[in-house]
Amino acid sequence: MSDRNNPRPLTWLRRIGTAVALTAMTVVFGAWGVVDCADNAAAPSAVNEGCTASSSDICTAGQSAAGQIKAKHGLTNRMLWKWANGTVVAFDVADHRAFFSWDYNLATHNIRWIDKSGQGRCLAPIGNCSIEYGVWRTEVCDRSGADTCLFRREADAKVSFTYGVAFNRHLLSCVGTRINWDGSHVRNTWAGDCSGAGAATAATAKVGAGELTIGRGKSAVSVGRYLAHGQLERLDRACLVIASATRRKCRRVALGIYRSLPDQVQRKLARTVPR
Repeated sequence: MSDRNNPRPLTWLRRIGTAVALTAMTVVFGAWGVVDCADNAAAPSAVNEGCTASSSDICTAGQSAAGQIKAKHGLTNRMLWKWANGTVVAFDVADHRAFFSWDYNLATHNIRWIDKSGQGRCLAPIGNCSIEYGVWRTEVCDRSGADTCLFRREADAKVSFTYGVAFNRHLLSCVGTRINWDGSHVRNTWAGDCSGAGAATAATAKVGAGELTIGRGKSAVSVGRYLAHGQLERLDRACLVIASATRRKCRRVALGIYRSLPDQVQRKLARTVPR
């Protein structure tokens, strides 16, 4: 396939090179970083509460007077995504937070009530970042003895960059939090969906260096399956890392990657390039 007989891919590559030359930020597709339980605030202090009977606990005035009915407000669990160039962190990209308040009875070992909420945020005005969804995947309490409750919230932050065509990355994360009858808690976070409980899952692969989607909407193609990790690293250095990128290197490396794709993928990608 000669350059002369394949004008549309070359047009796309020239646009990539132009975008790199004009972009004043470091963009590395294979360099997402994650900070588990990042910047979590210190555990909130316990405060004394009065006795108001709830569906999960019949309290007494004596328990209240003895300071056995307590509450904690504003426990935060946070998952932070960072964008990095090698070992140098450039800026925060997105985060995923869950907030909890609960009331508990030290005399009866019961959790009396729980309030919770969650939020996903885009933190840097880089490309186009949006929160695709945020859902509670696990909401369960074990009340067979001393109460303990587990909650897991999953979120997806989508970051898109356009260099002639759109490159999209999905940053899935799970925020897991356990709260107990005595006011103690455990916070845990990981990249990927909530079903894997931190283990490697199909969703985890979405945030790795092997995932690269080109195009928009129904025309988008996931090309990571056709590429080796080294190919993506070379593309990063040649086209997207400001310190090393040049138009000449970007064109050569990107065209080599394009030509390495199956013919049917090349044809579909060519149809996504704006004229």
